[in-house]
Amino acid sequence: MGNDGFTDIELGRIYRISKLMYSDSNLLARRSNNDITPVSRDEIQLMLGMHRTKFVPFWKKLSEYRILKPIAYPDGTYFCMNPLYYNSTTYLPIEIYLAFQEEIKDHIPSWVAEKYLELQEKPKEGEQNDEAEGQV
Repeated sequence: MGNDGFTDIELGRIYRISKLMYSDSNLLARRSNNDITPVSRDEIQLMLGMHRTKFVPFWKKLSEYRILKPIAYPDGTYFCMNPLYYNSTTYLPIEIYLAFQEEIKDHIPSWVAEKYLELQEKPKEGEQNDEAEGQV
């Protein structure tokens, strides 16, 4: 994809947004009173110091180029940085892989994609899969 569609100023803004990534997650979040909470679109706009009329087209461009995507978690919706542009972790969490799998698939070996898909199909701890329900 490259940065063909972004000005140097926009690239600087993307870099500033990347500084909001929490720990090793690629999620835009902050710690507040021992809780991790999502950073909102309004907070990002405020941090960048942009007026709404300039911010809205910039935000749409981030979405169009798939730089940021929302990911729903039980405690809220987080914006996530595309790991092809910024990656804050050694191992990509399954949720982030699933959110960006179309963008990532041409950049990873097929066996890695298969492993992620296997992880997606495994039941979470405390859940049973359909096959195991009939077993004693």
